[in-house]
Amino acid sequence: AEDGKPSVTHLKVLQRVTGVSLVEARPLTGRTHQVRVHLAVTGSPIACDALYGNGKPILLSSFKKGFRPGSHDERPLLGRLGLHALSITVRHPLTGEPLHIEAPLAKDMGATINQLSKL
Repeated sequence: AEDGKPSVTHLKVLQRVTGVSLVEARPLTGRTHQVRVHLAVTGSPIACDALYGNGKPILLSSFKKGFRPGSHDERPLLGRLGLHALSITVRHPLTGEPLHIEAPLAKDMGATINQLSKL
């Protein structure tokens, strides 16, 4: 945007599957929606991103030919924003020492990566 502030994100493709990629994003600045915007402007918005992408859930039937969900509606592999903060390092507010925090991958995201990796 014309009134936007400078921002930098390093991107690395870790894995490619038909139509989607697993990407590592390392933002060097901390702008609101920075990773989402940077991926969207590359033409590769984050999965299920309703603001910067198409917002559609990831369905196995979209990737696996001949897949039929059966007599019930197909449940999405991933129906929420496909963004995960693996880790962050900040300065401890009292000691000033670096504080590193990690978060495990959510089950739905892990299952999505696992299913799409099989294709």
